[in-house]
Amino acid sequence: MILIIAEPVDAAALWLRPRLAARLASTVSIVTPMQLVCSRRILHRLSTGGASSRFVLANGQTIEGAALVGVVNRLGTLPTAHLASAPPRERIYARDELYAFILGWLSSLECPAINRPEPNFLGGPWYPPLEALQLAMLAGLPCALQRLSVNTVEPAPVSGEVRRSCFIVDQRVVGPLMPQQLRDALLRFAALWGGRLLQVDFAVADEKLVFSAATSFADFRSGGDILVRAIARALRP
Repeated sequence: MILIIAEPVDAAALWLRPRLAARLASTVSIVTPMQLVCSRRILHRLSTGGASSRFVLANGQTIEGAALVGVVNRLGTLPTAHLASAPPRERIYARDELYAFILGWLSSLECPAINRPEPNFLGGPWYPPLEALQLAMLAGLPCALQRLSVNTVEPAPVSGEVRRSCFIVDQRVVGPLMPQQLRDALLRFAALWGGRLLQVDFAVADEKLVFSAATSFADFRSGGDILVRAIARALRP
């Protein structure tokens, strides 16, 4: 089974599921963070020989770690509303333990995965805008002039609409042809960013494409079928 972990309002994940299913010889299912956290039963074993896991969801569906052949992780924040009535110290402790457990479970899965978690973000690599801009400049991507002061810790948004979104999957640029210099800069940026999937958005400033933003939470719809094919290829053993 291919598992997509996403919120029920994640339109990009809902768009991706049937298209992945059409290209892979596996069932593709979406499970929400709430379903995982509120499972009837959770089993996770770690040993020197490996890891095993089983989630029994509230609807009776069972997710066996050994049965997963691929994962697309769109997990942003964990739902913690069920902890609201606990005393503050216990609520914080339970939240941190839940975070650590989900982090450990996702990291222990041996199947191919898109957006493996990182200690500071369960959905994979993530950087605030200022750090993303720094990485873009280090990679040699075209960037608009930004003026920062001690009172301004975030770069000003690039004026102009986003005109192009580029995608990098496993250090391959996916999408229309582009100049080799820009292609090489995108690959350097993806290597600095980390992870297997990255969306880079460009805006127009002074009639030139300039870096606007980047995210591991790609909008698959913008990449179209060519991105779906690349993701399907990345999820094959």
